[in-house]
Order: sequence, then C-alpha cells, then structure tokens
Amino acid sequence: MALLPPRVIGPLSECSGSVRVQGQLSGSTVAIFADGIAVGSGLATWSDQIFSLSASLSAGQQVTA
Repeated sequence: MALLPPRVIGPLSECSGSVRVQGQLSGSTVAIFADGIAVGSGLATWSDQIFSLSASLSAGQQVTA
C-alpha cells in the first residue's frame, strides 16, 4: 500500500491562525504551504494534529501539507 500525503482539514479563512492536518507520520516534520509558499511547519506527534501558521492566509489560496 502506498503512503498518501497528509490532508489539510478545513474550513480555513483569512482569520485562521492554525491548520488541522491528518495522515502524517509521528516524528515527521510537516510543512504547510499556501499556493506553494511556506506558511508554517512543525514536528508531528500524532496523525491528527493542529499546526500554527507563521503567515496570514488570503482568500482563494490552495493550502497543502
């Protein structure tokens, strides 16, 4: 079985200061991107976790982890 990329769980808005991510491996570093630009990261301690954003989001951005 192939390993799938982590999923960003919404909804998100311009006011969001954090992002919920599911499917990461414990001990891995998770990077959060908005339209390909890094906006946060953190060390995964669980497969369903909330990570803080280091930058603001804008309407319509595609957020991935």
